[in-house]
Amino acid sequence: MKSSKYTPFILIAPAIIMLSSIIIFPLFWSIFTSLQKMSLLDLMTHNSRFVGLSNYTTIIRDPLFWNAIKNSIIFVSISVIGQVTMGVILAVILYNKIISKYSGIYRALFLIPWIASSVIASYSWIYILDTNLGFLPIISQDSEVLRFLGLARKDWLTNPS
Repeated sequence: MKSSKYTPFILIAPAIIMLSSIIIFPLFWSIFTSLQKMSLLDLMTHNSRFVGLSNYTTIIRDPLFWNAIKNSIIFVSISVIGQVTMGVILAVILYNKIISKYSGIYRALFLIPWIASSVIASYSWIYILDTNLGFLPIISQDSEVLRFLGLARKDWLTNPS
């Protein structure tokens, strides 16, 4: 069976259509709304008026905007430089011949935050779903909506069904 030269394009077309709808529509919508004079109430009533680039000129003339830009650049610069520097220093320390005897311990210590967050999330769900003390069973015993949806007082952690 010989495949067409268009097969890869046909297979990737749904992904391109989906991504472009997720990216392109919000992009054009934000550009459109940035050229309008509107408030949150105007979104519901569709009562906005076109003002062109006056919103942009207002922002550019505002000294707080330039202060925010300056603070953002300073924060990002310090953050990136600091993180890269600390990462390189830690990598050199971990792979140094002098402490290679204990490097396994240090590597394990660096994994603890990743492991701890998973354990904490697991225990959080246990406390939410616990039959006797869990948050979901306690609210579901008094909720008619959850009973209607079939979620009333279930043994979430012990019932295999």
